[in-house]
Amino acid sequence: MTPTAPIADRRFPRLMFCAAALLCVAFTFRMAAAWKCYHHIDPTAGTWTAAAIDARDGTLYRPIESPLGYGGSRYAPLHIVLQAGLMRAGMGPVAAGYLLDLFGIMLVVAGLYALLRKLKVPPLTAAAFAPFVLAAYCYNTTAAGVKGDLIPAGLNLWGLAAIVAMKPGRSVSLLIIAALSFVLAIATKLTSVFGGLTAIIWFLSQKDARNAVMLAAIWLIGIAIAVALTQWASDGRALHIFRLCAAGGGGLRALVHGPHRMISDAIHNDRVFVCFWLLAAILIAMRGSWLSIPTILFVITTLGTIAIYGSPGTNCNHLVDLQAAAVLVIATNFTAGRDLAYGAAVAATAIVFISAINSGVKAVSILHENRHGKMLAALADANQSTVAGPLLAENPILPILQGERPYMLDSFMFRVIWWQDSAITAGFWSDLSNRRFRAVILSSSPGDPTRSDGSFGPLFVELLQKNYDLKGVHGDLWVYLPKNP
Repeated sequence: MTPTAPIADRRFPRLMFCAAALLCVAFTFRMAAAWKCYHHIDPTAGTWTAAAIDARDGTLYRPIESPLGYGGSRYAPLHIVLQAGLMRAGMGPVAAGYLLDLFGIMLVVAGLYALLRKLKVPPLTAAAFAPFVLAAYCYNTTAAGVKGDLIPAGLNLWGLAAIVAMKPGRSVSLLIIAALSFVLAIATKLTSVFGGLTAIIWFLSQKDARNAVMLAAIWLIGIAIAVALTQWASDGRALHIFRLCAAGGGGLRALVHGPHRMISDAIHNDRVFVCFWLLAAILIAMRGSWLSIPTILFVITTLGTIAIYGSPGTNCNHLVDLQAAAVLVIATNFTAGRDLAYGAAVAATAIVFISAINSGVKAVSILHENRHGKMLAALADANQSTVAGPLLAENPILPILQGERPYMLDSFMFRVIWWQDSAITAGFWSDLSNRRFRAVILSSSPGDPTRSDGSFGPLFVELLQKNYDLKGVHGDLWVYLPKNP
Protein backbone atom coordinates (compact mmCIF):
# COMPACT_ATOMS: atom_id res chain seq x y z
CA MET A 1 0.00 0.00 0.00
CA THR A 2 1.54 3.31 -1.03
CA PRO A 3 1.39 6.50 1.08
CA THR A 4 -1.28 7.99 -1.18
CA ALA A 5 -3.67 5.08 -0.74
CA PRO A 6 -5.10 6.06 2.69
CA ILE A 7 -5.85 9.55 1.36
CA ALA A 8 -7.50 8.00 -1.70
CA ASP A 9 -9.51 5.63 0.49
CA ARG A 10 -10.91 8.39 2.69
CA ARG A 11 -11.21 11.53 0.60
CA PHE A 12 -10.83 11.18 -3.11
CA PRO A 13 -13.73 8.73 -3.66
CA ARG A 14 -16.03 11.44 -2.28
CA LEU A 15 -14.80 13.85 -4.94
CA MET A 16 -15.24 11.14 -7.59
CA PHE A 17 -18.75 10.51 -6.33
CA CYS A 18 -19.55 14.22 -6.65
CA ALA A 19 -18.23 14.17 -10.22
CA ALA A 20 -20.33 11.08 -10.97
CA ALA A 21 -23.45 12.69 -9.49
CA LEU A 22 -22.92 15.86 -11.54
CA LEU A 23 -22.40 13.73 -14.64
CA CYS A 24 -25.64 11.81 -14.00
CA VAL A 25 -27.61 15.05 -13.70
CA ALA A 26 -26.07 16.50 -16.88
CA PHE A 27 -26.51 13.18 -18.72
CA THR A 28 -30.19 13.07 -17.73
CA PHE A 29 -30.70 16.64 -18.93
CA ARG A 30 -28.98 15.89 -22.22
CA MET A 31 -30.95 12.66 -22.74
CA ALA A 32 -34.24 14.44 -22.04
CA ALA A 33 -33.37 17.05 -24.68
CA ALA A 34 -32.21 14.41 -27.19
CA TRP A 35 -35.30 12.25 -26.66
CA LYS A 36 -37.61 15.23 -27.06
CA CYS A 37 -35.92 16.44 -30.25
CA TYR A 38 -35.09 13.05 -31.82
CA HIS A 39 -31.51 14.26 -31.94
CA HIS A 40 -29.94 10.80 -32.36
CA ILE A 41 -32.78 9.12 -34.27
CA ASP A 42 -30.60 8.48 -37.29
CA PRO A 43 -31.16 5.94 -40.10
CA THR A 44 -29.77 3.15 -37.89
CA ALA A 45 -32.30 3.95 -35.16
CA GLY A 46 -34.97 4.06 -37.85
CA THR A 47 -33.96 0.59 -39.05
CA TRP A 48 -34.18 -0.88 -35.54
CA THR A 49 -37.63 0.67 -35.13
CA ALA A 50 -38.85 -0.42 -38.56
CA ALA A 51 -37.76 -4.00 -37.86
CA ALA A 52 -39.66 -3.85 -34.55
CA ILE A 53 -42.80 -2.62 -36.33
CA ASP A 54 -42.56 -5.57 -38.72
CA ALA A 55 -42.21 -7.91 -35.72
CA ARG A 56 -45.14 -6.26 -33.96
CA ASP A 57 -47.28 -7.00 -37.00
CA GLY A 58 -46.14 -10.62 -37.23
CA THR A 59 -43.12 -10.47 -39.57
CA LEU A 60 -39.76 -11.07 -37.92
CA TYR A 61 -37.07 -10.26 -40.51
CA ARG A 62 -39.07 -9.28 -43.58
CA PRO A 63 -37.96 -10.91 -46.86
CA ILE A 64 -35.29 -9.17 -48.91
CA GLU A 65 -37.95 -8.39 -51.52
CA SER A 66 -41.68 -8.65 -50.91
CA PRO A 67 -44.92 -6.64 -51.09
CA LEU A 68 -43.73 -4.95 -47.87
CA GLY A 69 -40.79 -3.47 -49.77
CA TYR A 70 -37.15 -4.29 -49.20
CA GLY A 71 -35.66 -5.96 -46.12
CA GLY A 72 -32.15 -6.88 -45.08
CA SER A 73 -30.69 -6.64 -41.58
CA ARG A 74 -27.80 -7.85 -39.46
CA TYR A 75 -29.43 -7.00 -36.14
CA ALA A 76 -30.02 -9.71 -33.53
CA PRO A 77 -33.64 -10.44 -32.61
CA LEU A 78 -34.04 -9.84 -28.87
CA HIS A 79 -34.04 -6.04 -28.89
CA ILE A 80 -36.38 -6.07 -31.91
CA VAL A 81 -38.79 -8.44 -30.16
CA LEU A 82 -38.70 -6.45 -26.91
CA GLN A 83 -39.45 -3.20 -28.74
CA ALA A 84 -42.25 -4.91 -30.65
CA GLY A 85 -43.69 -6.22 -27.39
CA LEU A 86 -43.73 -2.74 -25.87
CA MET A 87 -45.53 -1.44 -28.96
CA ARG A 88 -48.11 -4.20 -28.67
CA ALA A 89 -48.61 -3.11 -25.05
CA GLY A 90 -49.57 0.35 -26.32
CA MET A 91 -46.34 2.35 -26.48
CA GLY A 92 -45.34 4.39 -29.51
CA PRO A 93 -42.48 3.04 -31.68
CA VAL A 94 -39.91 5.65 -30.64
CA ALA A 95 -41.03 5.73 -27.00
CA ALA A 96 -40.61 1.95 -26.81
CA GLY A 97 -37.08 2.30 -28.12
CA TYR A 98 -36.31 5.03 -25.61
CA LEU A 99 -37.52 2.84 -22.75
CA LEU A 100 -35.16 0.07 -23.85
CA ASP A 101 -32.34 2.63 -24.07
CA LEU A 102 -33.05 3.69 -20.49
CA PHE A 103 -33.14 0.08 -19.34
CA GLY A 104 -29.83 -0.56 -21.10
CA ILE A 105 -28.14 2.39 -19.38
CA MET A 106 -29.38 1.21 -15.98
CA LEU A 107 -28.25 -2.35 -16.75
CA VAL A 108 -24.72 -1.19 -17.68
CA VAL A 109 -24.20 1.12 -14.69
CA ALA A 110 -25.71 -1.35 -12.22
CA GLY A 111 -23.80 -4.25 -13.78
CA LEU A 112 -20.51 -2.36 -13.59
CA TYR A 113 -21.20 -1.52 -9.94
CA ALA A 114 -22.05 -5.17 -9.16
CA LEU A 115 -18.88 -6.42 -10.87
CA LEU A 116 -16.72 -3.85 -9.07
CA ARG A 117 -18.17 -4.90 -5.72
CA LYS A 118 -17.50 -8.57 -6.47
CA LEU A 119 -13.92 -7.55 -7.29
CA LYS A 120 -13.62 -6.09 -3.74
CA VAL A 121 -13.92 -2.43 -4.71
CA PRO A 122 -15.39 -0.47 -1.73
CA PRO A 123 -19.04 0.62 -2.10
CA LEU A 124 -18.39 4.37 -2.38
CA THR A 125 -15.59 3.90 -4.90
CA ALA A 126 -17.69 1.49 -6.97
CA ALA A 127 -20.67 3.86 -6.87
CA ALA A 128 -18.41 6.69 -8.02
CA PHE A 129 -16.73 4.83 -10.88
CA ALA A 130 -19.75 3.01 -12.34
CA PRO A 131 -21.42 6.14 -13.82
CA PHE A 132 -18.09 7.28 -15.33
CA VAL A 133 -19.01 5.29 -18.46
CA LEU A 134 -21.63 7.94 -19.24
CA ALA A 135 -18.95 10.55 -19.90
CA ALA A 136 -18.17 9.08 -23.33
CA TYR A 137 -19.98 10.26 -26.43
CA CYS A 138 -20.73 6.68 -27.43
CA TYR A 139 -23.08 6.45 -24.44
CA ASN A 140 -24.72 9.78 -25.19
CA THR A 141 -25.54 8.87 -28.77
CA THR A 142 -26.47 5.23 -28.09
CA ALA A 143 -28.69 6.01 -25.10
CA ALA A 144 -30.82 8.33 -27.24
CA GLY A 145 -30.55 6.48 -30.52
CA VAL A 146 -32.69 3.31 -30.23
CA LYS A 147 -29.83 0.87 -30.79
CA GLY A 148 -29.28 -2.61 -29.42
CA ASP A 149 -25.83 -2.07 -27.89
CA LEU A 150 -26.48 -1.16 -24.26
CA ILE A 151 -28.50 -4.16 -23.09
CA PRO A 152 -25.88 -6.73 -24.21
CA ALA A 153 -23.08 -4.62 -22.68
CA GLY A 154 -24.94 -4.72 -19.37
CA LEU A 155 -25.69 -8.44 -19.65
CA ASN A 156 -22.00 -9.21 -20.14
CA LEU A 157 -21.11 -7.26 -16.99
CA TRP A 158 -23.78 -9.04 -14.95
CA GLY A 159 -22.59 -12.40 -16.29
CA LEU A 160 -19.02 -11.64 -15.21
CA ALA A 161 -20.28 -10.53 -11.78
CA ALA A 162 -21.89 -13.97 -11.42
CA ILE A 163 -18.61 -15.62 -12.45
CA VAL A 164 -16.62 -13.69 -9.84
CA ALA A 165 -19.22 -14.52 -7.17
CA MET A 166 -18.80 -18.27 -7.70
CA LYS A 167 -17.58 -20.30 -4.73
CA PRO A 168 -16.48 -23.94 -4.53
CA GLY A 169 -19.43 -26.27 -4.05
CA ARG A 170 -22.03 -23.56 -4.75
CA SER A 171 -21.13 -22.51 -8.26
CA VAL A 172 -23.37 -24.40 -10.67
CA SER A 173 -26.36 -22.06 -10.39
CA LEU A 174 -24.18 -18.95 -10.81
CA LEU A 175 -22.41 -20.57 -13.76
CA ILE A 176 -25.78 -21.18 -15.43
CA ILE A 177 -26.89 -17.60 -14.70
CA ALA A 178 -23.67 -16.28 -16.23
CA ALA A 179 -24.03 -18.47 -19.32
CA LEU A 180 -27.63 -17.36 -19.82
CA SER A 181 -26.55 -13.72 -19.52
CA PHE A 182 -23.94 -14.28 -22.23
CA VAL A 183 -26.51 -16.04 -24.45
CA LEU A 184 -28.99 -13.19 -24.08
CA ALA A 185 -26.20 -10.72 -24.89
CA ILE A 186 -25.56 -12.44 -28.22
CA ALA A 187 -29.32 -12.71 -28.85
CA THR A 188 -29.40 -8.90 -28.56
CA LYS A 189 -26.21 -8.15 -30.46
CA LEU A 190 -24.57 -10.82 -32.60
CA THR A 191 -21.01 -9.67 -31.91
CA SER A 192 -21.40 -9.41 -28.13
CA VAL A 193 -19.09 -12.30 -27.20
CA PHE A 194 -16.79 -10.38 -24.86
CA GLY A 195 -18.21 -11.52 -21.53
CA GLY A 196 -18.34 -15.20 -22.39
CA LEU A 197 -14.82 -15.30 -23.86
CA THR A 198 -13.43 -13.38 -20.89
CA ALA A 199 -14.97 -15.83 -18.42
CA ILE A 200 -13.67 -18.89 -20.30
CA ILE A 201 -10.14 -17.47 -20.60
CA TRP A 202 -10.16 -16.51 -16.92
CA PHE A 203 -11.21 -20.02 -15.88
CA LEU A 204 -8.42 -21.48 -18.00
CA SER A 205 -5.90 -19.04 -16.47
CA GLN A 206 -6.99 -20.30 -13.03
CA LYS A 207 -6.49 -23.91 -14.22
CA ASP A 208 -10.21 -24.51 -13.82
CA ALA A 209 -10.84 -26.42 -17.03
CA ARG A 210 -14.02 -28.01 -15.64
CA ASN A 211 -15.89 -24.72 -15.26
CA ALA A 212 -14.44 -23.39 -18.53
CA VAL A 213 -15.82 -26.41 -20.43
CA MET A 214 -19.17 -26.28 -18.62
CA LEU A 215 -19.58 -22.57 -19.34
CA ALA A 216 -18.63 -23.00 -23.00
CA ALA A 217 -21.02 -25.95 -23.40
CA ILE A 218 -24.00 -24.17 -21.81
CA TRP A 219 -23.21 -21.01 -23.76
CA LEU A 220 -23.02 -22.80 -27.11
CA ILE A 221 -26.17 -24.83 -26.44
CA GLY A 222 -27.99 -21.63 -25.51
CA ILE A 223 -26.82 -19.92 -28.69
CA ALA A 224 -27.96 -22.90 -30.77
CA ILE A 225 -31.40 -22.76 -29.16
CA ALA A 226 -31.62 -19.00 -29.76
CA VAL A 227 -30.66 -19.45 -33.43
CA ALA A 228 -33.24 -22.21 -33.88
CA LEU A 229 -35.98 -20.10 -32.27
CA THR A 230 -35.08 -17.10 -34.44
CA GLN A 231 -35.10 -19.20 -37.59
CA TRP A 232 -38.50 -20.66 -36.63
CA ALA A 233 -40.03 -17.29 -35.69
CA SER A 234 -38.87 -15.76 -38.98
CA ASP A 235 -40.35 -18.58 -41.08
CA GLY A 236 -36.87 -19.69 -42.07
CA ARG A 237 -35.62 -16.31 -43.34
CA ALA A 238 -33.20 -15.19 -40.62
CA LEU A 239 -30.08 -17.19 -41.48
CA HIS A 240 -30.32 -16.39 -45.19
CA ILE A 241 -30.68 -12.68 -44.43
CA PHE A 242 -27.76 -12.75 -41.99
CA ARG A 243 -25.57 -14.46 -44.61
CA LEU A 244 -26.32 -11.66 -47.05
CA CYS A 245 -25.94 -8.77 -44.62
CA ALA A 246 -23.75 -9.70 -41.64
CA ALA A 247 -20.43 -8.54 -43.12
CA GLY A 248 -21.90 -5.23 -44.31
CA GLY A 249 -20.24 -5.61 -47.67
CA GLY A 250 -16.87 -6.38 -46.14
CA GLY A 251 -15.01 -9.64 -45.60
CA LEU A 252 -11.76 -11.00 -44.29
CA ARG A 253 -9.79 -8.44 -46.30
CA ALA A 254 -11.78 -5.63 -44.69
CA LEU A 255 -10.58 -6.69 -41.22
CA VAL A 256 -7.20 -5.07 -41.86
CA HIS A 257 -8.96 -1.70 -41.97
CA GLY A 258 -10.52 -2.24 -38.53
CA PRO A 259 -7.79 -0.52 -36.48
CA HIS A 260 -7.75 2.55 -38.72
CA ARG A 261 -11.55 2.83 -38.79
CA MET A 262 -11.81 2.46 -35.02
CA ILE A 263 -9.06 4.97 -34.25
CA SER A 264 -10.42 7.47 -36.77
CA ASP A 265 -13.98 7.18 -35.47
CA ALA A 266 -12.90 7.50 -31.84
CA ILE A 267 -10.58 10.46 -32.39
CA HIS A 268 -13.11 12.37 -34.49
CA ASN A 269 -16.22 11.58 -32.46
CA ASP A 270 -15.34 10.38 -28.95
CA ARG A 271 -12.16 11.81 -27.47
CA VAL A 272 -13.42 11.10 -23.94
CA PHE A 273 -13.44 7.41 -24.80
CA VAL A 274 -9.91 7.75 -26.21
CA CYS A 275 -8.72 9.24 -22.90
CA PHE A 276 -10.29 6.45 -20.82
CA TRP A 277 -8.92 3.77 -23.14
CA LEU A 278 -5.40 5.23 -22.99
CA LEU A 279 -5.51 5.49 -19.18
CA ALA A 280 -6.57 1.85 -18.90
CA ALA A 281 -3.98 0.69 -21.44
CA ILE A 282 -1.18 2.52 -19.61
CA LEU A 283 -2.21 0.99 -16.28
CA ILE A 284 -2.23 -2.51 -17.77
CA ALA A 285 1.12 -2.00 -19.54
CA MET A 286 2.80 -0.58 -16.43
CA ARG A 287 1.33 -2.56 -13.55
CA GLY A 288 -1.71 -4.50 -14.67
CA SER A 289 -2.35 -8.13 -13.82
CA TRP A 290 -2.62 -9.84 -17.19
CA LEU A 291 -4.66 -12.72 -15.78
CA SER A 292 -7.27 -10.63 -13.98
CA ILE A 293 -10.85 -10.39 -15.25
CA PRO A 294 -10.64 -6.59 -15.86
CA THR A 295 -7.49 -6.96 -17.96
CA ILE A 296 -8.76 -9.97 -19.91
CA LEU A 297 -12.05 -8.18 -20.60
CA PHE A 298 -10.23 -5.04 -21.74
CA VAL A 299 -7.93 -6.94 -24.11
CA ILE A 300 -10.67 -9.19 -25.51
CA THR A 301 -13.04 -6.24 -26.00
CA THR A 302 -10.34 -4.14 -27.67
CA LEU A 303 -9.49 -6.90 -30.15
CA GLY A 304 -13.17 -7.69 -30.73
CA THR A 305 -14.09 -4.06 -31.31
CA ILE A 306 -11.26 -3.68 -33.81
CA ALA A 307 -12.64 -6.71 -35.67
CA ILE A 308 -16.15 -5.22 -35.62
CA TYR A 309 -14.79 -2.01 -37.14
CA GLY A 310 -13.50 -4.14 -40.02
CA SER A 311 -17.10 -4.22 -41.22
CA PRO A 312 -18.25 -1.17 -43.23
CA GLY A 313 -20.99 0.92 -41.67
CA THR A 314 -19.70 0.56 -38.10
CA ASN A 315 -20.08 3.59 -35.82
CA CYS A 316 -19.10 4.62 -32.31
CA ASN A 317 -22.06 2.89 -30.64
CA HIS A 318 -19.81 -0.18 -30.79
CA LEU A 319 -17.44 1.47 -28.29
CA VAL A 320 -19.80 1.15 -25.31
CA ASP A 321 -18.41 -2.24 -24.20
CA LEU A 322 -14.84 -1.01 -24.40
CA GLN A 323 -15.61 2.16 -22.44
CA ALA A 324 -17.05 0.01 -19.62
CA ALA A 325 -13.98 -2.27 -19.71
CA ALA A 326 -11.67 0.76 -19.46
CA VAL A 327 -13.54 2.12 -16.42
CA LEU A 328 -13.33 -1.33 -14.82
CA VAL A 329 -9.54 -1.41 -15.25
CA ILE A 330 -9.07 2.10 -13.81
CA ALA A 331 -11.34 1.41 -10.83
CA THR A 332 -9.76 -1.90 -9.83
CA ASN A 333 -6.21 -0.53 -10.15
CA PHE A 334 -7.20 2.50 -8.06
CA THR A 335 -8.54 0.23 -5.32
CA ALA A 336 -5.22 -1.64 -5.29
CA GLY A 337 -3.65 1.58 -3.97
CA ARG A 338 -1.11 2.24 -6.71
CA ASP A 339 0.32 5.72 -7.32
CA LEU A 340 -0.06 5.44 -11.09
CA ALA A 341 -3.69 4.36 -10.73
CA TYR A 342 -4.36 7.27 -8.39
CA GLY A 343 -3.13 9.64 -11.08
CA ALA A 344 -5.31 7.87 -13.66
CA ALA A 345 -8.33 8.26 -11.37
CA VAL A 346 -7.59 11.97 -10.96
CA ALA A 347 -7.40 12.36 -14.73
CA ALA A 348 -10.62 10.36 -15.23
CA THR A 349 -12.42 12.50 -12.63
CA ALA A 350 -11.28 15.70 -14.33
CA ILE A 351 -12.53 14.35 -17.66
CA VAL A 352 -15.88 13.50 -16.07
CA PHE A 353 -16.27 17.03 -14.69
CA ILE A 354 -15.52 18.49 -18.12
CA SER A 355 -17.87 16.03 -19.81
CA ALA A 356 -20.68 16.92 -17.39
CA ILE A 357 -20.33 20.61 -18.19
CA ASN A 358 -20.20 19.86 -21.91
CA SER A 359 -23.35 17.72 -21.65
CA GLY A 360 -25.26 20.59 -20.08
CA VAL A 361 -24.16 22.96 -22.84
CA LYS A 362 -24.93 20.37 -25.51
CA ALA A 363 -28.45 19.88 -24.15
CA VAL A 364 -29.23 23.53 -24.83
CA SER A 365 -27.79 23.20 -28.34
CA ILE A 366 -29.91 20.10 -28.98
CA LEU A 367 -33.08 21.92 -27.95
CA HIS A 368 -32.18 24.83 -30.20
CA GLU A 369 -31.47 22.58 -33.19
CA ASN A 370 -34.74 20.61 -32.77
CA ARG A 371 -34.22 17.85 -35.32
CA HIS A 372 -37.76 16.60 -34.71
CA GLY A 373 -39.08 19.89 -36.03
CA LYS A 374 -36.93 19.51 -39.13
CA MET A 375 -38.30 16.01 -39.68
CA LEU A 376 -41.86 17.34 -39.51
CA ALA A 377 -40.98 20.13 -41.96
CA ALA A 378 -39.50 17.58 -44.39
CA LEU A 379 -42.65 15.47 -44.12
CA ALA A 380 -44.77 18.56 -44.80
CA ASP A 381 -42.87 19.04 -48.06
CA ALA A 382 -43.39 15.36 -48.93
CA ASN A 383 -47.11 15.69 -48.34
CA GLN A 384 -47.32 18.25 -51.16
CA SER A 385 -46.60 15.54 -53.72
CA THR A 386 -49.25 14.70 -56.29
CA VAL A 387 -48.14 11.04 -56.39
CA ALA A 388 -49.92 8.54 -54.13
CA GLY A 389 -47.06 6.03 -53.81
CA PRO A 390 -44.93 5.14 -50.77
CA LEU A 391 -42.44 7.48 -49.13
CA LEU A 392 -38.82 6.49 -49.71
CA ALA A 393 -36.68 7.73 -46.84
CA GLU A 394 -33.08 7.00 -46.00
CA ASN A 395 -34.19 7.19 -42.37
CA PRO A 396 -37.14 4.79 -41.91
CA ILE A 397 -38.34 6.81 -38.93
CA LEU A 398 -39.86 9.38 -41.32
CA PRO A 399 -42.56 7.15 -42.82
CA ILE A 400 -43.09 5.70 -39.34
CA LEU A 401 -43.91 9.21 -38.08
CA GLN A 402 -46.68 9.29 -40.68
CA GLY A 403 -48.06 5.95 -39.58
CA GLU A 404 -46.64 4.03 -42.56
CA ARG A 405 -44.57 0.88 -42.78
CA PRO A 406 -41.22 1.85 -44.37
CA TYR A 407 -40.71 0.67 -47.95
CA MET A 408 -36.96 0.35 -47.35
CA LEU A 409 -35.85 -1.26 -44.09
CA ASP A 410 -32.17 -0.38 -44.37
CA SER A 411 -30.79 1.62 -47.30
CA PHE A 412 -27.21 0.73 -46.37
CA MET A 413 -28.00 -2.98 -46.50
CA PHE A 414 -29.79 -2.49 -49.81
CA ARG A 415 -26.43 -1.50 -51.31
CA VAL A 416 -24.84 -4.63 -49.79
CA ILE A 417 -27.56 -6.86 -51.25
CA TRP A 418 -27.34 -5.11 -54.64
CA TRP A 419 -23.64 -5.93 -54.82
CA GLN A 420 -24.32 -9.61 -54.21
CA ASP A 421 -27.40 -10.10 -56.38
CA SER A 422 -28.46 -7.24 -58.63
CA ALA A 423 -31.53 -9.14 -59.84
CA ILE A 424 -33.13 -8.92 -56.38
CA THR A 425 -33.02 -5.13 -56.44
CA ALA A 426 -34.40 -4.60 -59.95
CA GLY A 427 -37.85 -3.73 -58.62
CA PHE A 428 -36.49 -0.82 -56.59
CA TRP A 429 -34.70 0.75 -59.55
CA SER A 430 -37.86 0.36 -61.59
CA ASP A 431 -39.94 2.07 -58.88
CA LEU A 432 -37.43 4.92 -58.69
CA SER A 433 -37.24 5.37 -62.49
CA ASN A 434 -41.03 5.27 -62.87
CA ARG A 435 -41.47 7.88 -60.13
CA ARG A 436 -43.58 5.60 -58.01
CA PHE A 437 -42.44 7.23 -54.75
CA ARG A 438 -44.46 10.25 -53.69
CA ALA A 439 -41.26 11.69 -52.23
CA VAL A 440 -37.64 10.76 -51.54
CA ILE A 441 -35.99 12.08 -48.36
CA LEU A 442 -32.24 11.74 -47.95
CA SER A 443 -30.34 12.14 -44.69
CA SER A 444 -27.42 13.94 -46.30
CA SER A 445 -26.61 15.84 -49.47
CA PRO A 446 -26.76 13.79 -52.69
CA GLY A 447 -23.32 15.23 -53.38
CA ASP A 448 -21.85 13.73 -50.22
CA PRO A 449 -18.63 11.96 -51.36
CA THR A 450 -19.41 8.96 -49.11
CA ARG A 451 -22.82 8.35 -50.66
CA SER A 452 -21.61 6.11 -53.48
CA ASP A 453 -20.21 3.73 -50.87
CA GLY A 454 -23.11 4.12 -48.50
CA SER A 455 -26.87 4.14 -48.89
CA PHE A 456 -28.67 2.71 -51.92
CA GLY A 457 -25.59 2.33 -54.12
CA PRO A 458 -23.82 4.38 -56.83
CA LEU A 459 -26.68 4.32 -59.37
CA PHE A 460 -29.06 6.00 -56.99
CA VAL A 461 -28.10 9.66 -57.28
CA GLU A 462 -28.17 9.59 -61.08
CA LEU A 463 -31.70 8.14 -61.19
CA LEU A 464 -32.90 10.42 -58.41
CA GLN A 465 -31.79 13.61 -60.12
CA LYS A 466 -33.20 12.41 -63.45
CA ASN A 467 -36.67 11.72 -62.08
CA TYR A 468 -37.10 13.92 -59.00
CA ASP A 469 -36.73 17.63 -58.23
CA LEU A 470 -35.43 19.09 -54.99
CA LYS A 471 -38.31 20.50 -52.97
CA GLY A 472 -36.56 21.64 -49.80
CA VAL A 473 -33.66 21.19 -47.39
CA HIS A 474 -34.29 21.00 -43.64
CA GLY A 475 -31.07 20.59 -41.72
CA ASP A 476 -29.54 17.41 -43.08
CA LEU A 477 -32.80 16.26 -44.71
CA TRP A 478 -33.12 16.72 -48.47
CA VAL A 479 -36.65 16.34 -49.86
CA TYR A 480 -37.29 15.40 -53.50
CA LEU A 481 -40.64 15.22 -55.29
CA PRO A 482 -41.38 13.45 -58.60
CA LYS A 483 -40.93 15.49 -61.75
CA ASN A 484 -44.00 16.17 -63.81
CA PRO A 485 -44.47 13.73 -66.71
